Amino acid sequence: MPSLATRSREIVSQGIAEQLGPIIRLHDELRREATVALDLERAAARLAGEIAAFDAPAVIGAAGDLEIAFWQAVRAFERAGVATTAAASEMRQRQWNVAELAQGWLMGERAPSDAAAALALRAAALVASAVLRKASDQVALISTFDEWEHATCPCCGGAPDFALVHQSSRTLVCSRCDTAWERWTAGCLGCGANRAPTMGRVRSPYLGYTLAICHACGRYLKERPGRDGCLPLVERALTEELDAAAERRGLRL
Repeated sequence: MPSLATRSREIVSQGIAEQLGPIIRLHDELRREATVALDLERAAARLAGEIAAFDAPAVIGAAGDLEIAFWQAVRAFERAGVATTAAASEMRQRQWNVAELAQGWLMGERAPSDAAAALALRAAALVASAVLRKASDQVALISTFDEWEHATCPCCGGAPDFALVHQSSRTLVCSRCDTAWERWTAGCLGCGANRAPTMGRVRSPYLGYTLAICHACGRYLKERPGRDGCLPLVERALTEELDAAAERRGLRL
């Protein structure tokens, strides 16, 4: 029988999934329609050389004009109630460079305090992540990532933002392209620390998640038990407060 925390998380996740419906549907649509033409032989060679299969900035740069998709994302956030009408209206009065916003997201730029600018970054991130997901889908046709032993994504080289913990391994999920791969370690992904007080874990029973914090190198990861599939967009919305708490501490993925 599922635990109380698991049932609670499932109920909350279902509600979030319903609310984010317009965003999830748009992400799927953008993912299907994205222009991505990878050289899979080169991608395989990079993986064999223990290098991420593709260069994320280059893939996004080659995806063509993303402005229409960008404004579609703004409307989706507004319809889902994630963005206020005021922020969306202010956005429409200003000029935005979608390519620069997407590259800022790739570099880990944090959301600014200005609501319109924060929405612009979030919209660009949704579009860019859909493009990267399309590219990672292509790479998944040639590799299962079973030989990948790194803590960064085998497809785009991004850092994972959460993990599904099962037995002695964790399934890591990339924060940029949603690729999932297994890593047989329970320690910090940066330095390997796994004992208190260097490595600390703060449980959130209501969400069913644990915030794993490394005091040595300042990294964090969100963890929850199980191997069941997950929808990254929903999981990230569910755990936004955990990310905010980590960022307030000056931690990074």
